[in-house]
Amino acid sequence: MISSSSNSIEYLLGILYSNDLFLEMPVIYLWFIPTLFLTEIAFYVLRKYIKDDYKLFLTIVLLGIIGYVNSLSPYTFNGIWHFETVFISILFYYAGYMFRKYMFKFKKIFDSKSKSFIIGLLLIAVGIFTMYNNNYVSLYVNSYGSLVLFIISSFSTILATIIFTRLLFKKDYVFKVIGKNS
Repeated sequence: MISSSSNSIEYLLGILYSNDLFLEMPVIYLWFIPTLFLTEIAFYVLRKYIKDDYKLFLTIVLLGIIGYVNSLSPYTFNGIWHFETVFISILFYYAGYMFRKYMFKFKKIFDSKSKSFIIGLLLIAVGIFTMYNNNYVSLYVNSYGSLVLFIISSFSTILATIIFTRLLFKKDYVFKVIGKNS
């Protein structure tokens, strides 16, 4: 009986702390949920106080550099809810924000199916090439290899996924289903 209550306390503490340094979540692949929450809060605060897109961009890049330098340090910071990964994940959050804000400028690319397909293939090729030329990458353990290769690989495959999804499915059906059910 004592061991089951101590397991319950460890599970509860693991959920509250959610970092494998001391206590990990009972279901390891849920670590991303609190990190995403922290990323959204951080972006909200930055966007509230920094109205200029250029200053926001510089701030986000600076945070990304800080996160990358932290990942290289032998004295890496392991924060509650994997807070240290927020510095990198906010780059992706910001990119999504800007893509949505300026998506109308990309409409010409999506109008031509053949042009979209070729661009998608090129982006996949770039993503695969940079992925294989990079070291081990894991947000969970705060390891990114080469920051340039990590960013190029990530964004090229994300954009290729968006392009191919738009080509394969009617309008934004997949994005609407994912948005409503997540």
